[in-house]
Amino acid sequence: MKHSMHSSCYIASFSNLLAQNNPSITDELLFGISQSFSFMYNYTNLPQSGWTFSALGSTHQGIFTLSTLLNREISIILAEEENYLATLSTILNDHSSAIIEISVREYMKDPQSKELFSYVKESNVNHYVTVHKIDSEFVYFYDNFSFKMRKLSISDFLCAVYPKDTNVFYPSEGRIFYYNMTKQSNMAPLSKQMILEAIHHTAELFLLSNWESKGVNGLDHMSQELKHILSEKEHLEKNKKLFYYFCILAGNGGLYRRDYIKFLKKVASLYPEEAIILKKIIGLYKIAQKKWKNVSKEIASIDIHSASLKQAFSEIENLLNEVALIEKKAMYTLWSWTENHVNKSVTSSFPIQKIETNSFNTLEEIIRYFMNSRIEFDLIVTKKNTIDLNIAPDDQMFYWTPSNKKLSTEFWDGTINYGFKTRPLKELTTLKSESFKDQIAG
Repeated sequence: MKHSMHSSCYIASFSNLLAQNNPSITDELLFGISQSFSFMYNYTNLPQSGWTFSALGSTHQGIFTLSTLLNREISIILAEEENYLATLSTILNDHSSAIIEISVREYMKDPQSKELFSYVKESNVNHYVTVHKIDSEFVYFYDNFSFKMRKLSISDFLCAVYPKDTNVFYPSEGRIFYYNMTKQSNMAPLSKQMILEAIHHTAELFLLSNWESKGVNGLDHMSQELKHILSEKEHLEKNKKLFYYFCILAGNGGLYRRDYIKFLKKVASLYPEEAIILKKIIGLYKIAQKKWKNVSKEIASIDIHSASLKQAFSEIENLLNEVALIEKKAMYTLWSWTENHVNKSVTSSFPIQKIETNSFNTLEEIIRYFMNSRIEFDLIVTKKNTIDLNIAPDDQMFYWTPSNKKLSTEFWDGTINYGFKTRPLKELTTLKSESFKDQIAG
């Protein structure tokens, strides 16, 4: 089987599952319509590792968004460790393959990654692979970093799924994603309208997020804190390497900007009538990609003992301001271009009463409801009510289980819970104001 090597592990994993019954949609299009392309900034005091810095070019919700858009009902199982192999074997026998979340720290065995993640005693990120086979000794899987099918011993694989003695953010808890082929209906056709609406929603999530870590807010927050981060002598080497990893190695040379360029080029080839505006936007992202590479190089070269440290900080700050302006211009141009193409029937506020009384038969129905209501969400699947979701005063938390079929603030103990941390996007009037155009669009 030819497997995906897209630089985003969840896009590659989704593509591998999709290829089993419909290989016609390219990885470039999957990445673009997943609406996960963005900017994420995080600076967290991990209990064992201390202050840890990360900047990501995409969010982890792409699997759920793609399942919804393409009418692929995804099933998620939370397997207990003692039953994990038996559960996974049954799924593979019935459905051929499954997406597995594994701990980066326990999984990354190549020298470069092993050295990098030795700086982080916790595994604060997960990695996605597509498992196809289990025998008495090994688990066999496809990984977007490897040309060939890989294998891990069963014991090493279980350590990656259930890492011990670490404070794992959003731990796997044995999550297994798969498509129940007996339940799948015809896949939704990928129309021009669907692609343009996906682009529009991507731009709104970037420009109008109410979470300080995402999109425009994330860029501004990182710019404000970076000097402090790079002045922390105790954690400097770790954070330099982490930024390089997420920006250049995992981010395909510039926080996935190169991947979004490929998507936009594919859209231009499908719809030549849009080529002029797309050429302009592609040009902006090419500049952004190069500037992110320059930011990474400057951060990597910092010497805390250098006499010119102040000058180095100033150069990085200037580069960040430049790339932030380009990013905002690119997303605003995408939003302006697609604004006239989207369905205008969506609501602009959080419909609390309606959502509390609505019944939903599938997870995809809820995600589609949130998307049409201009609600930003994080989805965590868990059996426990102890997971740290970093709930802020403005957040709302809803749970849904297949058994009760209603979104509710009530957590159903002992069953699979789909937890949604939600917050409405900022009002659209923000993007249409002259002050916004002057400040963001330039």
